[in-house]
Amino acid sequence: MRRRRSRARQIQLLGGSDGRSALLRCARRALVDALAKDPSALLVALDARELEAAVGEAAALFASVTGQDLDEGEDATLIARRVARDRIISTVDPDARDGHKIFARGFDGYKGHVSVDPDLELIVATALTGAHAGDAAAAGELLADDLAAPARRAGGGRAPG
Repeated sequence: MRRRRSRARQIQLLGGSDGRSALLRCARRALVDALAKDPSALLVALDARELEAAVGEAAALFASVTGQDLDEGEDATLIARRVARDRIISTVDPDARDGHKIFARGFDGYKGHVSVDPDLELIVATALTGAHAGDAAAAGELLADDLAAPARRAGGGRAPG
């Protein structure tokens, strides 16, 4: 026969407001702070040196990746309670981003955009953006030829008649 747990016991097991959960929060905060000090110390050491271009780019990427998920608290470094707007999701492909069609459905990488001629039903232009970019971000690039075309036709065509 299964015993039913009381609501108070369930709250304790899920990290309720007892002394043990406060101790766990304190230990977690100390661990995050300690782990965040290593990258910070490395970046301070690299900042004092003149670096080759490739090493400088790698250091900048390292700084972005380590800093995007951390916040400096009053007395410790904390895990950020937000997602960085232009969050880097890959060190192998730093241009790839995190995107969302709707809040519950996300995807990583890139977003492809196409412009189709409605009369010919042919693809006339393509663009690639990070997954975080909105669809309108690529509109200027996709429509550049179409927007310039009426100006070219205006003076060059024969008048009907």
